[in-house]
Amino acid sequence: MSKKRPKKPAEANGSWLASPSFGWAHEAKAPTKAYLEHKKAWQDKASCLVNVNLRKGEQQSQVMAALVEKCKEEGWDKSKLVDYKNGLLAESLEKAE
Repeated sequence: MSKKRPKKPAEANGSWLASPSFGWAHEAKAPTKAYLEHKKAWQDKASCLVNVNLRKGEQQSQVMAALVEKCKEEGWDKSKLVDYKNGLLAESLEKAE
């Protein structure tokens, strides 16, 4: 039986996306790091789901886009997402060498 996506409240800001695995997910970027935050219910306080220690740029954007896509899928938890992120970062480092 599949879970239904949480219903988006009227006051929801467009940068949050409904996630069947995490409730709500949001991407935040900084010059040297990016974060994926989540909250189970709209009124909950956001907490860090995963962070990406890459400088702002194409690599950071690619890793974050892949993580956001995984948030749209069912069956993910924080530890699985962190393992997936670590795999993406390892691939990024191999390509850079």
